[in-house]
Amino acid sequence: MTLNPNGYLAEFNFDRCSGSITLFNSIYSEQSNNWNRLFWEGAYSPNDSLFYIATSGVYKVDTLYLLQFNLFATYIPASCDTLDTILYPIGTGAVRLAPDGKIYCTRAYDNPFVFSYPYPDSMRNYINENLSVINNPNALGAACNYTPFSFYLGGKRTYYGLPNNPNYSLGRLLGSACDTLQWVSTPETPNPLQGGLNAGFIVSPNPVSKNLFFNAKNAKGKNALIQIRNALGEIIFYKNVEVINGGYITQTIDVSLFCNGIYFISLLMENETTSMRFIKE
Repeated sequence: MTLNPNGYLAEFNFDRCSGSITLFNSIYSEQSNNWNRLFWEGAYSPNDSLFYIATSGVYKVDTLYLLQFNLFATYIPASCDTLDTILYPIGTGAVRLAPDGKIYCTRAYDNPFVFSYPYPDSMRNYINENLSVINNPNALGAACNYTPFSFYLGGKRTYYGLPNNPNYSLGRLLGSACDTLQWVSTPETPNPLQGGLNAGFIVSPNPVSKNLFFNAKNAKGKNALIQIRNALGEIIFYKNVEVINGGYITQTIDVSLFCNGIYFISLLMENETTSMRFIKE
């Protein structure tokens, strides 16, 4: 979907083989006057049936809106449903689909008497310390369960943006001539200073959605550490485990709350470390 503050809204097709982008459905053309569609940012529902848009406006004058469009409607503009009306000093912000299947919306606080960027330390309120959430974004109208300012940021504050969350789990394009990619899990090359791959392990299934089964053999010693890092190298899970039955380690790790993406799981022994990639989907 492409949108802009001039009121343009259109869907495009993307060819994953050639990389070409072509117009699929023109919903609104750009306005040359009567500026009443100042589209700011939007997001698809997880099943691609609905599209959510936050509008912008003339500073301190216009009312801002959070809108829902039904992309399966015969005439999409007529399906527009207003979920929220936003009045100054609340500014419009990002609308993003998150890995948990919900859509999150930011709202900045534009204080009329104090410069609001950056916020003074004392400028804290329900607007800039919370995100609004569309809890069931596949549902039409009120059933989408939009809850304004319902996700507390733990003392952090928001302005207009949110992180990008690319979809890395499109899967194979079955029947396509360019469908040559498949997920393959291969052990990482060990650090020579940490010994060899004497304590090898496997994880399954890979990709995984809930329970990751870890099995190691030939582990030497009585204790070991299982550690998981995300793509940024941050440790998000660790557990001390016992080596049993002459070198075996078996564990079940619940990864259902992990965000979708690539992770690195390691087995750390006294004199060696073995690592492997896995994918959470």
